[in-house]
Formats: sequence, structure tokens, C-alpha cells
Amino acid sequence: MTQKYGKGSLYAIGPGSKIVHYILQEGFCNSKCRHCYMHFQNQKVQKRNLGIAEQDLQNLISSGYSPHLRGTEILLNPEYLSLFSLIKQNYIQTNGKKLSENPSLFDDLHEVGIQKIYLTYPTEPQNMIDISKDVVDEVIKKSSENGFRTIVNFIVTKDISTRLTGDAAYLEKLCENLIKKGANELRFVRLVPFSDELLGITPSSEEMKKIIEESVRLEHIYQGKLDVTRSGQCGFFDLRRELKEKYFGIKVPSPEESGVMDCHGGKQLFVIDLKNNVYPCLFLMSENDKIGEFTGGNIIITNQERIPAKLHLEDCPAHTINSERLK
Repeated sequence: MTQKYGKGSLYAIGPGSKIVHYILQEGFCNSKCRHCYMHFQNQKVQKRNLGIAEQDLQNLISSGYSPHLRGTEILLNPEYLSLFSLIKQNYIQTNGKKLSENPSLFDDLHEVGIQKIYLTYPTEPQNMIDISKDVVDEVIKKSSENGFRTIVNFIVTKDISTRLTGDAAYLEKLCENLIKKGANELRFVRLVPFSDELLGITPSSEEMKKIIEESVRLEHIYQGKLDVTRSGQCGFFDLRRELKEKYFGIKVPSPEESGVMDCHGGKQLFVIDLKNNVYPCLFLMSENDKIGEFTGGNIIITNQERIPAKLHLEDCPAHTINSERLK
């Protein structure tokens, strides 16, 4: 059996598609999670004017882009929920704290067409995610009961690799708990190091490859009960294609055959920050990573050299670039 695309990324992009992460706000968050890509941003509290955001999004759609709303905890400014129905975005990413405090927000999400809720599950070390397992478990359960597809992101660190070495069933136990709570999908997300501190707990290439294989094995075990996927920054794309064939008999064509890029950053994937600077990836948003600007309703690329996109890659460029900067 041949499958056109099986990367398992949230933003799997086929040939001809163009996605834009449109940042709505900075500094609005009720958590201080150490892994968050928004640490690249100025954390001064600021946000976009709603009317300007509406016009920007309409311009992007008219120009053939598919905008996705991002930026710290959007539920702290619920006036932005109207934008989800405007662009027909059927998912929201949240830490879950506001949903735990105010369950009536589930009704608000239904009203604007949200069908999927992305949460982040506490990982190791314990101070990585600023929210308790009990709260996340509670929100998973309520999300499921309210009819949402619930996707749980799980950050892979060196500590997770160590735990798995000491307890081979560690991730199976996680899957069983998520099934019990009503989650629909477990999505493995590799830690991207933005600091020396994070670099010290980032899994090595060999550790990450073992986690990837374990995740595909779990995908096979729990098919029909829990979807198990991997984000783009997990990297090692050839390995992931090989494992799909090993465990599922699915042959995923190479990028040269399918035309689906391993990394889309700067070619089919863009990020617009609050100053309307354009970057190639949420994990490449330092001043040195700027590739252009958003002006007059258009994305103008001015620095081709900073575009990491490639058709065929071994690993995720954002992970590689951030790691090399810290060495």
C-alpha cells in the first residue's frame, strides 16, 4: 500500500499549499512553560487590534495563504475567538487553565466552529510545563465529554529517554491514561533548545530516534483506540518513512516522488509577528532569522539566505540551527 503523506505533523503541507502562522498577541499567558517558542518574542504585553487582524487575515486568504492563529494563551482575550470562524480554523491550542476555571468556554468554542483542542501534557523534568497533570487530565475529560477531538502534545526531553530506559512501559502507561481520560491523539513533540539550559535536557539524535520508533510502535498497538503522531520538529524523516512501512506496510514516497517537502519553512510556511516581520518557522524567530515583512497585505521576502526549506532532509532545520547556535 502506498501513502502520499504520512509525516503526522499538525501542519502537514501538500504541494501548492501555503500556511501562515499569524501571531495575535505576546505576553498574555497564565503559564511559564520553559519549552515555549514564544520565549523568542518580546514578552511585553501587547496584542493586535481586532479590526486590523480581520483585514490582515482576509488579505492573506485572498492572496492564497491559509492563516493559522497563534500567540500565547488566546483564551485570555476571548474577543479573538471570532477570528477562528472568519478563517474557518477548526482547532485551538491552549494550556487548558481557562477551560478548567470556566467550562462555559467550551460552548464558546463550539459557537465559532472549533472541533479540536490541542493541549500539552506535563513531561519530565517536572518544572518543564507550568500546569499539573490533574488539571490537564480534567480538561481532557471535559473536552471529550463536550464532543471535541482532543489532541495531547507531549514534549520529548532527555529525561523522557531516561525514564523509558528504566521503564519500558512508561509511554504505554501514558497512552492508557490518555485513553481512559478520553483523548483522541497523542502527538510527540521534540524539545527545541532556545537556551543552554534547554540544550542540556534536549535528547541526542540516537535518543530521539529510539523515541520515534517507540512512538510508531505505539501507533501500531493503539490504532483504533488512540492516534499516535509526531510533529515536524521530531525530524529524522527517512526513518519515519521506513517505520511506516515496517509497522503498517505503508510505503510513503520520498519527497522527490511526492513533492511534499520535509521542511516547508520560508517556502510554504511563514510566521508573521506583531511587528509584521516574517520568519520561516515558529522555532526560528530571532532577529537573525527574519526573512521578510508583511506589508500592504502581502508577504514580501527580502532574505532568501535565511530560508531553511528543503525538499529532502535528515533532520529538522530549526532544531539543528538552534542547537548549533548554543555550541
